[in-house]
Amino acid sequence: MNIRRLLCAAVSCTILGMLTGIVLQSTTSPVPKPAKNYSLYATGFNLTLLGFLKNNSIVLLIVVMGMGVITGLTLFLIGIPLGLRLFCDPFLFLVLPHGIFELVGLWLAGAAGFYIPVGGVSYCLQNREKVLYDEEIEQLARLIFAAAVLMVIAAAVETTVTRWIADIVVVASPKLNMM
Repeated sequence: MNIRRLLCAAVSCTILGMLTGIVLQSTTSPVPKPAKNYSLYATGFNLTLLGFLKNNSIVLLIVVMGMGVITGLTLFLIGIPLGLRLFCDPFLFLVLPHGIFELVGLWLAGAAGFYIPVGGVSYCLQNREKVLYDEEIEQLARLIFAAAVLMVIAAAVETTVTRWIADIVVVASPKLNMM
């Protein structure tokens, strides 16, 4: 099975979500800024490594186990807030460090989530003898493992680098505090 096509499908779902977010941002009225300082880092969200690992693991499982439709929809929905906030000053600073690892991990998980349904459709159309061959199962396992490793790295970067940037960019500069 062609991993590049499955990976392109995963990336395309997120890009479509981002484009939807950009269109929504440009066609709707801006949301009023909150009266007080608001940042994810100032809420009750569990900002520990384990908290981010838990959230990343849940999303990873949804994307991998989504069997195509839910996989694509989840990747699309992940792209919408990225598009909505893309041009807000501190947003890129806050998302870029961990987002590089997280998005690539999600795209690999998305390719894995598309893998089984594509094999199943080919099997149902009698183009294959099995849904997945042994070497494809190994390739699928490698994709999932690589995605999981990237999500762990993303969680570690988010608890350290992103938090440090949030303290500097968002908290220290009220002018740029848009979160």
